Amino acid sequence: MSHSQIRDEIANFIFAAFETTANMLSWTVLCLAQHADVQDACAKEAYHVLKSCDQQTVGTDTLRLMPQLEAACMGQSMLIVISIVCMCSPDLM
Repeated sequence: MSHSQIRDEIANFIFAAFETTANMLSWTVLCLAQHADVQDACAKEAYHVLKSCDQQTVGTDTLRLMPQLEAACMGQSMLIVISIVCMCSPDLM
């Protein structure tokens, strides 16, 4: 592969990851907006965890301390998005 082909492939990966992340965040926000009880539980959990940790060290380890947020938001919104994609694109099944 030439340098320009490699550059183009890297750009494709970066833009694909950005779009995927943006779509997942959009679906997560929509799910939280539709389920105020889950939104409140996640907000309380995040408040308590973030209040007790050093703000400079917030990362993936901090997310593991928030099982409600990780399971209800990230996991459930991913299931919904995958289901919608599969229903809209039967050839992916």
